[in-house]
Amino acid sequence: MSVGLQLLVTVCRQEDFSQLRRLSAELFVGEEEQRAYTYVVEHSRRYGGLPDITTVAREARVELSAAPESVAYYLDKVRNRHFHNQVVPLLQAARTAVVEQRDDRLQTLVAQLGVTARRVESREYFCNGAQLMDYVVEQYQYAHYHPGMTGVATGWTTLDEITGGYQPADLITWVARMGVGKTMVLLYQAWQAWQAGHRVLFISLEMSQKGIGDRFAGLNAGLDSGQIRRGMLSTYGQRQLVEAQQAVRADARIHFYAGQENRSVTQVDALIQEVRPEIVFIDGLYLLQPTLPVGVKKPLGFYEQVPLVVRELKHLAVLRHIPIVCTSQFNRAAGKGGRQGSMESLGYTDVIGQDSSIVLSLHPPLPPNDQLFRVVDILKGREGEIGKFQIHYRFNPPNFLETAPGEGDMEDTSGSAVTMDWAL
Repeated sequence: MSVGLQLLVTVCRQEDFSQLRRLSAELFVGEEEQRAYTYVVEHSRRYGGLPDITTVAREARVELSAAPESVAYYLDKVRNRHFHNQVVPLLQAARTAVVEQRDDRLQTLVAQLGVTARRVESREYFCNGAQLMDYVVEQYQYAHYHPGMTGVATGWTTLDEITGGYQPADLITWVARMGVGKTMVLLYQAWQAWQAGHRVLFISLEMSQKGIGDRFAGLNAGLDSGQIRRGMLSTYGQRQLVEAQQAVRADARIHFYAGQENRSVTQVDALIQEVRPEIVFIDGLYLLQPTLPVGVKKPLGFYEQVPLVVRELKHLAVLRHIPIVCTSQFNRAAGKGGRQGSMESLGYTDVIGQDSSIVLSLHPPLPPNDQLFRVVDILKGREGEIGKFQIHYRFNPPNFLETAPGEGDMEDTSGSAVTMDWAL
């Protein structure tokens, strides 16, 4: 089975319209691949869902078999093939021009090579009006026939209902004061995404591998990470830890990078290309190093670096078509614990608010519940949505679920755990 047919098999198997949108007819070669691609597109538009591979085989008159790798793997193969088919004829012509010493012809071919490379690289972003409308209709049909979640679930019903989950190309930023627990809350979301079947990359620039590992093990085993760190588990707890270890060994869909070494957005992109995650979590975006603009040789100051990092991360989310979820900090104007935090009190740079699709704050409720709960405030949504809800914040056993109405009454909600205001 050709690589183009393998790609279509994996796309249909995942039933994800966003993957189909990334394809185009020019990527498929030969009559069989073209017939199969055309049928998948027409079926999706007519019936609002991707066809079963047995249906594709029958209706498109092609033989299909299992395709064990991911969509990203086959998509790379197909794109590389397309790039090869586009570039090789130009290279051969350029070689002839060099031999014949036809400098004018060589200059033209070199220019054509550059245009071809840029066109292939930008294939996901350039389209005509008809293609744009096709994309909108495809997305509508998917949302119509698959109501509810369309992105990566966060693990909290209120946030999922407001956002539809974290979407490809989203830059999502969580902000809080120091010591509130944003690393643990970020890790919980990564764990939830992994549990839901997504491929996850978690990068912490604030904690060690041991610190992240203890917390991840606690989530998996249902144990207090502090007891794991101190070696104080009961016999039953040790058995739970070993069982969790064995379960994770069988599932390689979550990857971690942890450490306080200087890391750049370019290195983050290298990790993304190596791991091919469906969502990325970055703890401490302000500790990343930007790619310096052309012509800038001297080191930039800290407050000059952060805006560039945010812009690069947004570009990276769009380029790799994945959501990137980050943490940052409030400035002192957010008050003790960050309870007065707003879009005006974001630390380091206003670019966080400008470039993030969603901005969320995390802070403890008023005493006596400030040790047991955390309040999540949606400061910015994609379409102007705002809202507030409360989650548990407990480690023994781990519990970061959304609270029920009235449980640990959240301030300013008259006893309700959830308030939502819509500004559409």
